[in-house]
Amino acid sequence: MADCKQSVHEFIQSTYSPMVAVLCSNDAESVCQKNNLCFIELVQPFCRLTSEVHIRDPSNLSHAIHNLKVIMKEFDSLPPQPLLAKKMLSEVVSSCQPTPGDTSAVMTGEYNLHIATSTPWYEQYREDFLQVLPPAEHEFLRHYVACIFVVSTNHAEPLDIFHKLNQQQHQQQHQTPKKLPKWFSPNIFKYYVLLHDVTDGEESKAEAVYQSMKSTYGAHACHLLQINSCDQRTAQYSSDIMPDPWSQFLGRKFNIVDSSPDDEAPSLPEPPAQCLPLELTTDGQATFPNSVMEASLSPSQSDGVLISESSFVENASEATEGSESSLSSTNPVEEIVDHPLLPDNEEPPGGDLHKKHAPLQNHVNNDPLFEDPLATLHTSIEKRKHMPHGICLTLSDHDRLRIFVHEFCVRGLLPYVERQIRTLNDQLMSRKGIHRSLFSATKKWFGGSKPVTQGLNLQNTLLSYGSESPELQVRRLADLCFMFQMYELAYQSYHTAKRDFSTDHAWPHFAGSLEMAALSVFMQGVNSQRQYPNHYMETAISTYLSTCKLPEYATRATMFSTEVLKYTSNYSDAAINLIKMTSEDSDLRSGLLLEQAAYCFIHMPKPMVRKYAFHMILAGHRFSKVGQRKHALRSYCQALQVYRGRHWSLAEDHINFTIGRQSFNLKQLENATNAFKHLLTNDSQQTASQQNAFVREYLFVYKQLLAQTEQEGCIMLAQLPLPVIDGTTIKLITAMHPTAGQTDGDEAAVGAGEPISADVAVWERLEQIVCTQLDVDAGGGGSLQRAAAFRPTIQCFTQHTNNTHHPLTVVDGTCPHLHVRLTPHMTGKLHITGLGYNLGTQPVAPETASEASAAGAKPSFISTITVRGKQSLEVQGLRLNSSKAEKASREYADDHRLDPVVVPSMPCLQVSLRDVPPAMLCGELRRVSLELRNAGRSPLRHVYVATSHPEFLAFSNRGDDVATTGGGVTAMTAGGGAVRVAKCQHSLVKRVPLPPSGLPPGGAVTLPAWIRGLNTSGRHKVHMLFYYLPQETTSKLRYRVLRYTASLTMNDSVAVQATASRQYSDWQEGLVVSLEAANMNQVQDSAITEVSMTQVICASSSWTLHPLSQIHKQDVKLNPAEKTSLCFKSVRLPSNQGVDEAASAVHFSCAYSDNESGGGGDDDDETYSAAFLMATLYDGQQTDWMSALLSRTGHPQHHQQQQQQQRRQPDTRRDAALDVAVRVDLTVIVFWKAFVVNELGSSTTVYGRHHLQVETLNTICGTLPMPTPTVKPVMKFVKDANEQSEPVTPALLTDASTLEQLVTYCVRHPALIQHDFTQNRLCVARATVILHNCCEEPVSVRLNTSSRDTNTTSTDGDAAEPAPSPAPPASFDRFTWAGASFVNVRLRARQTAELQLRACVCRPGVFNLSDFAVTAAPDSGAHQGELQRPIPQSLVIVQHSES
Repeated sequence: MADCKQSVHEFIQSTYSPMVAVLCSNDAESVCQKNNLCFIELVQPFCRLTSEVHIRDPSNLSHAIHNLKVIMKEFDSLPPQPLLAKKMLSEVVSSCQPTPGDTSAVMTGEYNLHIATSTPWYEQYREDFLQVLPPAEHEFLRHYVACIFVVSTNHAEPLDIFHKLNQQQHQQQHQTPKKLPKWFSPNIFKYYVLLHDVTDGEESKAEAVYQSMKSTYGAHACHLLQINSCDQRTAQYSSDIMPDPWSQFLGRKFNIVDSSPDDEAPSLPEPPAQCLPLELTTDGQATFPNSVMEASLSPSQSDGVLISESSFVENASEATEGSESSLSSTNPVEEIVDHPLLPDNEEPPGGDLHKKHAPLQNHVNNDPLFEDPLATLHTSIEKRKHMPHGICLTLSDHDRLRIFVHEFCVRGLLPYVERQIRTLNDQLMSRKGIHRSLFSATKKWFGGSKPVTQGLNLQNTLLSYGSESPELQVRRLADLCFMFQMYELAYQSYHTAKRDFSTDHAWPHFAGSLEMAALSVFMQGVNSQRQYPNHYMETAISTYLSTCKLPEYATRATMFSTEVLKYTSNYSDAAINLIKMTSEDSDLRSGLLLEQAAYCFIHMPKPMVRKYAFHMILAGHRFSKVGQRKHALRSYCQALQVYRGRHWSLAEDHINFTIGRQSFNLKQLENATNAFKHLLTNDSQQTASQQNAFVREYLFVYKQLLAQTEQEGCIMLAQLPLPVIDGTTIKLITAMHPTAGQTDGDEAAVGAGEPISADVAVWERLEQIVCTQLDVDAGGGGSLQRAAAFRPTIQCFTQHTNNTHHPLTVVDGTCPHLHVRLTPHMTGKLHITGLGYNLGTQPVAPETASEASAAGAKPSFISTITVRGKQSLEVQGLRLNSSKAEKASREYADDHRLDPVVVPSMPCLQVSLRDVPPAMLCGELRRVSLELRNAGRSPLRHVYVATSHPEFLAFSNRGDDVATTGGGVTAMTAGGGAVRVAKCQHSLVKRVPLPPSGLPPGGAVTLPAWIRGLNTSGRHKVHMLFYYLPQETTSKLRYRVLRYTASLTMNDSVAVQATASRQYSDWQEGLVVSLEAANMNQVQDSAITEVSMTQVICASSSWTLHPLSQIHKQDVKLNPAEKTSLCFKSVRLPSNQGVDEAASAVHFSCAYSDNESGGGGDDDDETYSAAFLMATLYDGQQTDWMSALLSRTGHPQHHQQQQQQQRRQPDTRRDAALDVAVRVDLTVIVFWKAFVVNELGSSTTVYGRHHLQVETLNTICGTLPMPTPTVKPVMKFVKDANEQSEPVTPALLTDASTLEQLVTYCVRHPALIQHDFTQNRLCVARATVILHNCCEEPVSVRLNTSSRDTNTTSTDGDAAEPAPSPAPPASFDRFTWAGASFVNVRLRARQTAELQLRACVCRPGVFNLSDFAVTAAPDSGAHQGELQRPIPQSLVIVQHSES
């Protein structure tokens, strides 16, 4: 919610403060006028106590009163009559405008709004609305509690004047019938103030009179106030340095005098001077006509007749802003205000703006009713406005004024209030416990009067209680306690009163009690034992509105209720209450409440932005109806922030049109022009006639603006809004269109001239790969500098590209996607600055005008307007944000997007992939044709290609000499031995094999190639960047690139997973490779009938793959939704080769073959060859090929990443030596074939392969995700006591799974032992434990025979010992290990050691001899001992045999 200058508690306390009447003599006012102030104005800044005072309740308990304030008013001040109150409230709202810059940014979701931080117009309206309400009969909050009589010592007989003033007050209070003002009780508190002028009066006389006053009225009711300690002759020198506390109270009063609802809006005629209160006056200036129905007032409406409360209630519709229907009858000119949601297409919008207002202006100037009857008062107020205040007062006088108010409250008012509360409470207590039937008679005995019904309809029933009736006495007690901050006692009294009023059907009294009871609970704050009863307020508001027909008091209750709800962050209910109070009888009040409801919506915990904007529009419409044009304009501008650019085009058009109209009425032509300019958009959803009206409206306003600027001596160039050109969307494309036939089938290919706005980062990375790779292959020494200075080719220059350099284009190139096609015919620089054109409207044909008139529509009166103008093409570069100065300021880089440089002709490559199917299987191999064509004017030399998926494209090596690589084209067979192939340098950039002469202009070549389906199903885009060089390289453009995108659909085929694990039957480093394959097609899918596994090949520098059984001689076929598993044995190659020799070769070993491999023909045999596998092996690895390239080229980014990695891992070499224990580095290549049935029913055979890179032990690697059960972790709500969050030190970087597999071991022993337990009760079983170090670093091994569990606890700093284990399982018998419980062994890298163990058994049985624990730790000491993974059970059977 917008911030208020007062908190909710301060607002309620200030509103319901005790009211005191002030009756001054003329001589006392004369003394005060020396300071340009009356007596009330003089004491007004000091009416709030700054210290804490105390008051006692009927229980004699002391209550603290904080910031007590008394409201002092003139004795004869009366509330204004409804018409004047309406004008006062309207002027209050119009005089308060938002301060420039008084906004705050609110970011919610995708909205970035600027909301006003305060709404002073609503606060002033709320304050004045509560002031103009007359005192009511059903409550005593606005009744005078006391009366202060002020007499000056300059009078000859001050005591006589006090007596006369007292009699005057007494007569007014007790006159019949009762008239305003109203008094709280018959015996109010009276206070007598003797005002003494220090400079002119005699102090002795003042003291003598003061003593007489104390003896007559009592010391507690008298005060001697001395002021004017400074002489008027010296006041002009001291007024500049003296504080002026009165300016904040008097400034708004004078501002209201000088204001009108708008600077150009007419004001209502002035009421007579006798009806105008002292606080508010008007100037009566008639200006530019308003947009609502306005009329002058008749003489009978301006009579100064005071009204009573009943007349105020009866004329409730006129008490605030009033209805415009009664005023429209006398207004010769009326303007119809449209509903904000209705389209503005009933008539040409330019008509209303083009009307002449001279007749109305002459009428206003000649009407005698518009003459100001308050000219004298206005002149005097204008003089007082510019005069200083308090010029004769010193700081001591300020202190005396504070002391006067303090003495009045503490010594006089509070003791009086204590007595009144005690008396009223005694009456209330006497009523408790008495039955209702008995109390009805008691009310007659004590002078109470029975309520009298003043109507037969209960909805309009008004009851009248006697002034001393028990019900009103309870209400009087409650109001008195509330004003003096005894809220608990006040609530109890209100609660008692509301039951009585509800029984008597006294609905105004009932609603008032409910309202104040709710406020009493809220004002108690944290000390309250009850929750805020919001239903009390809702019932009070509905009773005021529906039953009592008192909308003013319903509005008052709503104001308090919404402030309380906003204080408790209940913005939703606050908004609902505000909206309920909107009605058609008061547009100003409805507009203000709708605006506050909008602020409630925006300040909810989850802001409701659209509701905020919608209610802002409704508020602006209400403001417009009552002539508050500035507030209407502000409301629509606030709503425009939400609707702008949100595709609510009709709502946005309505808002912009209204803003333009209001700005034109306020003579803000520039703002009106900008608003109407936003209506002229190319995506408008308005009808053609409405758009034509918008154009005419804009041209009409724009001509007015041009005329105004010409009068001011400024010549404006016609910068027109049509056609709409968005500078941020200007693109410059420096390539040509793709030729026809570049796409094949359903394949989506993007040619060289297509604007590429997506995947820009992919294209730039591919181009960087090609440029850097070719520079490295060429042996360039400055690769690091070249990589750092790399600048990608930009074919489409936009606002998001780097436009600091001039674009390069060739002669005869085109820019096809701009609105203007440019064809350069010579080299040089080209500058594109703007567009020039004519913009105008067409006149309405006579036939069309007559038809429109006959149909009831107003014909257009605007003639043809044609404007010659231009639009500049302005582009803005990227914002600079590198240095501190650039971040602090808004600096942008140079943008040469529209300044291309034309260079000589170069080759232009066109690429097309032939025989590419629209859909492929995952991993499918397909032979295609790659067609290259040179469409340029110069020959082409070399072509290179880089793809976003390296495994997708491979060129055929049929013509290469494959014998040099060590493998032929024949498919390998299972058990046929490993084929050793020398490693080739894999490159991420492939060179396209062109003829030696290259491609001449117009030449073409077709090359065979292989494509492989991607591993994941779905729709995929494969980006291929073709990099080609001309034969003659220019200095400005060395190469060109072609971006080619192929869109393919991948279907599920075979899902393959592989896992490598150790075998524990032997200590040797043998691995068991488990291969799982599943046909991913469902049974109901008849596209793939069967999938067969043809070959399984291993590619590794250290391992070979062998079959474990004879399954390699059988066929492995998978029907849909079937799954199979294969197991293979992997053996490490002999270590007799050198390290360099082993690292420079890859061994291909076939572990499975169905003896039908290569049956697809010669083309398929090529895919099974070791040479083709070697050429495409790297493509199958799922590695970060971008990082691999950066590491090879020494890119600065890689050096930075390497430095960060070194800081994170200070001992990388040692960790790498440990990782050898679990690293495998084995690639499994699975060949398969599938039988596919097409739509026509014919069957074809499709071949494919999958690559599985097995890097570490016990790690699952696969091509497609296979369904595996997921185990949810145990949910923990409380952290374990033993769990400690210790930071991980840099030394402990090796994974725990690696440390658990540093050593492999096995147990050897006889399977059966025969022993005669009668001869020897103890049998000794001997076992040999073989330990092998699997890593490249020495390790310390500890064998623990005392442990029967795998859990460990740390016993020292070097190793973690196993914890004691529970008893062994019941399936095995107990035994005891003999010898040492701990055996320590140190193993060098790859060393094997044997340990002898002895198990002692005392009876026959089955014993598990693997029941021991092995821990290992590197000798470096960087890691603690880690328990090694246990081996399977090793059982020995001990039988009894007699000798």
